[in-house]
Amino acid sequence: MERRRLILLTALAVFIAPPAYPYQADQCRLPKGAKSTISLTDFPPLLQRLNYGLGRRDGPLATDVPQHFNPPMERLLRAFNLGRRWVIVEQAGGFARYLKMVVYALSKKGDLAMLITDHPQQPSCRAIVTALQSGPADY
Repeated sequence: MERRRLILLTALAVFIAPPAYPYQADQCRLPKGAKSTISLTDFPPLLQRLNYGLGRRDGPLATDVPQHFNPPMERLLRAFNLGRRWVIVEQAGGFARYLKMVVYALSKKGDLAMLITDHPQQPSCRAIVTALQSGPADY
């Protein structure tokens, strides 16, 4: 009886335990010259306008539970920039929360932005660092 109980508790612990390598955008090692921020006010004015409905990192997030106010569906987790390339990691709400990565390339004047990708899958540090590298098609 005691052995069965131990097996059951072990099985429950395995299924309930978080993954061994949880994603931590805050701990990514960035290339030289890259910066990161958790504040929407640090965005260039054009990106602030393009991400108008994006909520604060510590703000509320819309879920499937009815609420008396209307929180945003997405909020900032962390943004990274290297030169004119911006990578924004967002947390999206709904039934199941998930992270997504949006990459922009700004023009030299900062008046134009090109959306490089809106990646709906869980971003990794490697994907963020790769997305920070500018490409030949950038402004």
